[in-house]
Amino acid sequence: MFKIVSALIAFTPTGTAVYITAGDGIDALALGSHDLNGPVLLVPRGGSGVTAAVLAEIDRLAPDYVVAVGGVTAVTDTQLNAAAVAAGQ
Repeated sequence: MFKIVSALIAFTPTGTAVYITAGDGIDALALGSHDLNGPVLLVPRGGSGVTAAVLAEIDRLAPDYVVAVGGVTAVTDTQLNAAAVAAGQ
């Protein structure tokens, strides 16, 4: 299961989560101030892919959720889907 969170709101899924966001903006910085139940992994803003290192880490962590933060201008559907596949979803 995956969700798109288009704004920084109080969203804490049950189970383990991995948060993905663009590494060049305020979204990643703002996430650092939240008590999250998983790591924040960075992807290129609005890109068409996710680096092999990020996909390998998602696979290793095997999260219950992949949460995209920042909306579709930060994380594209293609990137979110790639992350979800890496998570086994």
